[in-house]
Amino acid sequence: MFQIVSEPQQNKMRHQLVELEKALTITEGINATIRQDVRRIKMRLGIVENEGELDFRCREVVKAARSYYGVEHKDFMSQKRNKDFVLARQCAAYFIHKKLTLKSTLTGRYLGFKPKDHTTVLHSCKQVGNALEVFKRTNVDFDNIDGCLSAIENHLKECYEC
Repeated sequence: MFQIVSEPQQNKMRHQLVELEKALTITEGINATIRQDVRRIKMRLGIVENEGELDFRCREVVKAARSYYGVEHKDFMSQKRNKDFVLARQCAAYFIHKKLTLKSTLTGRYLGFKPKDHTTVLHSCKQVGNALEVFKRTNVDFDNIDGCLSAIENHLKECYEC
């Protein structure tokens, strides 16, 4: 459902977005599929049109990561360095930044980490990315990071099927 978008893909998608928006203004009867394509591309580029939906997705990602590691909300939002707290935060940051393609500054803001900024999000993505690389090479899933990311994705799918 969600994919990491590379720089060339982003450029191609931005070009598609411009063309689709032109088509929207030219045509009298706005086609629903064009609107959906524009919305999907904007969401993947991190262009926030519907903040409510994006906020909902971010909250659900945090909820799924907390649930997977058994972390309470107050502990997730705290500065505590317990292993499970850190892993839940890092997985949530990775998923929001890489899979929902939200910019690191917005990801940090949505996660609500008080003293943390975009560099914390980037560090989290690096840590999770390294763990996933080790998993691919050795098939040893450190701290169930891959399982957590799968659980988050499944949780989001369930939310959108309701």
